[in-house]
Amino acid sequence: GHPLVLLLEEGGVVTDCKIKTREAEECLDFNFANGHIVSKIIMNSEHFKDVMNELDPSCEYIQFRISPTEQSFLVTTRGPAGDCEVTVPRASEMVEHFSSEATSLAKYKLAMIKHGIKPLGLSEKVSIRMDERDFLCLQYMVRTEEGPAFLEFYCAPEEEEPER
Repeated sequence: GHPLVLLLEEGGVVTDCKIKTREAEECLDFNFANGHIVSKIIMNSEHFKDVMNELDPSCEYIQFRISPTEQSFLVTTRGPAGDCEVTVPRASEMVEHFSSEATSLAKYKLAMIKHGIKPLGLSEKVSIRMDERDFLCLQYMVRTEEGPAFLEFYCAPEEEEPER
């Protein structure tokens, strides 16, 4: 709630900055290390990029569904242009790894997911994980000179509004 004050001096020139801050709200727990991963899919990044490109970019929400009974990964958007669904079966050559203990089904804001898919162009593989709370983790494997590096993006599911 107090301003962050920065005083920078270089070559006799002083820059005085005051940046407004806010009181921290309750932090969400994105701890996947201790969380229970219910569903996990590993795909080549180019294949996941193709899946995302098939969807309606004008919709507000995107839904991910990973089902052990149907042995598939379903991505759905519903928007002004209509409904769009992309199903990736477990047996598809697009899928390198598929594990699901129970059906994971959640909606996320597409605007948030768009930030999370930016590393697709740099990465070789993407791991799509959902925990028991339906929190989503997109983990990207990027090759560097020192070896593989991993980038992670977390997103909380949208809470359903109670039906009236």
